Amino acid sequence: MKELRFNGQVAIITGAARGIGFAHAKLLGSRGAKIVINDIAGAKEAVEKLKEMGIEAVADENNSVEIQGAKNIIDTAVNTFGKLDILINNAGVNKALVIDEESEDKFDFIMKVNAYGTRNMCKAAYEYMKNQGYGRIINTTSNAAMYGAGNLFAYSASKGAVYAMTRSLALSAEPYGIKVNAIAPAAATVMAMQESGFTVTDPEILKQTERAMPTEAISPIVAILASNECPVTGKIFETCAGRVNEIFVGTTMGYYDPTFTTETYFEHLDDIRSREDYVVVDDMMSANAIMEVAIKRQYSKQK
Repeated sequence: MKELRFNGQVAIITGAARGIGFAHAKLLGSRGAKIVINDIAGAKEAVEKLKEMGIEAVADENNSVEIQGAKNIIDTAVNTFGKLDILINNAGVNKALVIDEESEDKFDFIMKVNAYGTRNMCKAAYEYMKNQGYGRIINTTSNAAMYGAGNLFAYSASKGAVYAMTRSLALSAEPYGIKVNAIAPAAATVMAMQESGFTVTDPEILKQTERAMPTEAISPIVAILASNECPVTGKIFETCAGRVNEIFVGTTMGYYDPTFTTETYFEHLDDIRSREDYVVVDDMMSANAIMEVAIKRQYSKQK
């Protein structure tokens, strides 16, 4: 297979001064992309490192929590490199807290950075990409949102919003040549090792974890989703330590009761939950179509 290249393309990566975001920058930059490193701290130092690798890059320290900050980040790409092809929303924060430990301020902060920051960047980039008729947007959700994590209530909620935004934006963006996908990554980052409730203090274990879960293992799937040959949109890919898998939403065929009887539903709860012949749902309209098929199937079985 030929090498995926990004010659002449421009990519914004938020939260990219270190960790997973910097790994994205190195991979795309090594394959020809011009990089905008956005971070509220450390962006200039990260750009210097990229330039030492022969990668063309520029630093941006705007904060995407406000919509004007997001627009300024887009302007940095366009004013510096003349266009924008790729947006990777990587910036995020976390704190291990269950719901009764969360103050409104802590909840709001996590939501603003993870959900509002992603929303603002998507909005600003979409307006530009729509006019040019092309774009790639890769958001960062989490398996904490998809599967649940009792000690990460605010983080899970914020990343659940990112998942929903990805699915919805993909549908509205597709007619304009824009593909929108998301990753749910796990790597030995500062955020993962210090803020997620799994703090590792033993130096040897820390080294082993970093070797097993390097940030560089996350970026290959991102490169695919960022490329002009990306074949999918609205999809979520979980990735960690060299493994990549797709997370999807499915529905059971369920049970239909036109009398809306509580006792009937209770009696058929196993039928409602049965995963035999489950269906992967692409969007809300397809879910409605599946419901019609399920009702017809139940009637045919009863005859």
